[in-house]
Amino acid sequence: MKTLNKALNKNIIKLGLIAPFVFATGMANAASTDFGMLSLGGTENFHRVQEYNVGLAPSSYADDYMFQLGNTLNLDGLLANWLVTDNEGIDKVRSDNMTVDFAQWNSGTSMWDNIQSWGVASGTQVDYNSDLGAGSYRVAVAGDVSGTVGSTYVIDGTVKAATVSAVPEPSTYALMLGGLGLVGFMARRRKTNQSVVS
Repeated sequence: MKTLNKALNKNIIKLGLIAPFVFATGMANAASTDFGMLSLGGTENFHRVQEYNVGLAPSSYADDYMFQLGNTLNLDGLLANWLVTDNEGIDKVRSDNMTVDFAQWNSGTSMWDNIQSWGVASGTQVDYNSDLGAGSYRVAVAGDVSGTVGSTYVIDGTVKAATVSAVPEPSTYALMLGGLGLVGFMARRRKTNQSVVS
């Protein structure tokens, strides 16, 4: 029994010494970036080039990018999945199975509500342009490092004034109804005048 306890203690000590390095290596494939509060006149955009090199990173990654909006703004952004080949047609920089999930934080459920998802093939990009209300947002990017050198992608976004369509004032509706009434009155009067002349 003493021998078993001694061996168990040695393994626990070894695990304790190795665990931080294993944890750090596992985290090398996960970038978490908070771009903070985006606003007009403040921080209006974000840009990030994310690279994974073969041998220095695991074979897959899962990155999160967060930002917040204080009021309704338009987000115009893109995510480009780079593909670079050499003269012999070998894919040096490539990422496969890339997915992008765009979500908003729901404080009522304490969960991320997915707004939209995309699959992004190597050598392509997805564009996003939409008005977003005040709140916290997350872009989750995941994929596999497939190039002989590694993989690279670019995430980019800019906020602008929202493109909210104008809602007519009540006085505009009153003016429109008045105009229709006047047109109806004129048509009826014309019809009455034609009857008298005939």
